[in-house]
Amino acid sequence: MEELDLLKTHWKKADHFPKINKDEIRRMLHKNSSSILRWILFICLAEFIVGLSLKGYYLIYETEKMKNYDIVLEVLGTLATAYFLIVFYKEYNKIKTYTDTKSLMKSILKARSWVKMYIAITMGIIIVQWTFGILDESVFHSFKEGFTDGAGAEHTAAVSNAAMVTIMLTTFTIIGILLLLYYRFVYVRLIQKLKKNYDELVSLES
Repeated sequence: MEELDLLKTHWKKADHFPKINKDEIRRMLHKNSSSILRWILFICLAEFIVGLSLKGYYLIYETEKMKNYDIVLEVLGTLATAYFLIVFYKEYNKIKTYTDTKSLMKSILKARSWVKMYIAITMGIIIVQWTFGILDESVFHSFKEGFTDGAGAEHTAAVSNAAMVTIMLTTFTIIGILLLLYYRFVYVRLIQKLKKNYDELVSLES
């Protein structure tokens, strides 16, 4: 997108700069939008592969430690990611093949909506899983034993339940903030670029 902005700036300031018509700018926006969707697709695919590998490991080797809600939520998370992966692929193909501006604009808006939905559902599943983990007494005690491992029974008993709840909430909050920063840095930046392309197309058509 930077090269397009640079081109437009020079176009406006320099009379000797080659004039670019609307069709050429539209093609550049088309190509840029397709590239953004391709990045979203690749990132989602990488997340799916990594997530599937980790979930597969836990389902095979750590099944006895997993609760029913863990298994259900892990499966739902995997299915959701797979579904959005297919959606992003379809949207990428649509944007890549569209030739008219109106269809391209609609596809950009739809792609932005799908990405926002993907982020919301992914974060929702994570929050639900963490909530169950905090409320689950066995998970709570497992976390407590792991935190005080090797410290002796007396030290373990000295760590109050209230303190452990605070530690768990703090840990989950930090992880949650890191996840939000990740989604903001990766996905939000990309959909903001899509929004910028959409605005450019609107200005071309006005």
